[in-house]
Amino acid sequence: MKKTIRLVLLPALVASPLLLAAHPMGNFSINHHSKIHVSSGAISITTILDFAEISTFQLFSDPRRASEHAGEWVSGLRLQTAGRRLPLHMRNVQSEIVPAPTGLPTLRVQLELAANWTPDDTVLSFKDENYSRRIGW
Repeated sequence: MKKTIRLVLLPALVASPLLLAAHPMGNFSINHHSKIHVSSGAISITTILDFAEISTFQLFSDPRRASEHAGEWVSGLRLQTAGRRLPLHMRNVQSEIVPAPTGLPTLRVQLELAANWTPDDTVLSFKDENYSRRIGW
């Protein structure tokens, strides 16, 4: 029985690499990516939240209005130096609905943020606490 299942799954996996590339953690995942740029007086952060099909369906009654949640997502980002939290200021938010091979929409949100800081602060820490109980990377 196990060999039969493996033999059926293997061709399906090989034949559909596009399905795997979109959300390798599955249709329930929320993937996070943050790029941090530090200069002498400012820090800029680009954070991307990539919601797979089921996550998009569960969390957004209307994915076209996802950017209205930007304030919540910014509050889930922690930028700290010398033990104190640096306030993040929203510069821009973009959301894009991307059709998945399943026919359901996925959602990709990009947040452009900035924070002021002084270079005297030598240790920076950043943590994304958004959807910490959901699978994703």
